[in-house]
Amino acid sequence: GTTMRTHVREIHTSGGIAGFWKGASLTVSRAVVLGSVKLGSYDEAKSMFKGLGLDGVPQEFCAAATAGFLTVAATAPLDFTRTRLMAAKQFAQQSGVHAVYSGSLDVVLQTLRKEGPFAFYKGAFPQWLRIGPYTVMHFLAWERLCRVFGTTAVG
Repeated sequence: GTTMRTHVREIHTSGGIAGFWKGASLTVSRAVVLGSVKLGSYDEAKSMFKGLGLDGVPQEFCAAATAGFLTVAATAPLDFTRTRLMAAKQFAQQSGVHAVYSGSLDVVLQTLRKEGPFAFYKGAFPQWLRIGPYTVMHFLAWERLCRVFGTTAVG
């Protein structure tokens, strides 16, 4: 098998110290989008479901499930772009398809031109299978903790 030392050496040889940070700006952008969309959409969905007559756990569950879906919708293009950028060299070696990008904007432009906008949602369903249940558990637990500590959650 390949060791961690081999990978570290390979990254350093091909990209220097900066190679270890390839895709980091997209990771930070994704974290900002994920947090703001998840919290903001939960708050809005919670209010919407209250207006539809839901309250308590059903309201919180539906709002959290909605937040999970919208979080994936917002972050899938960033995940796709980051993955393409970080794996371009390995993909080219394995597939024989030239996939070299100068940066994240180049990934976006080439993908739009060659594959269309829906390509950015490749892998979105597995992402939702991971993020959806986590988001539901996160907000249900958060609501309970807010009650225990006598504070108010959103919505």
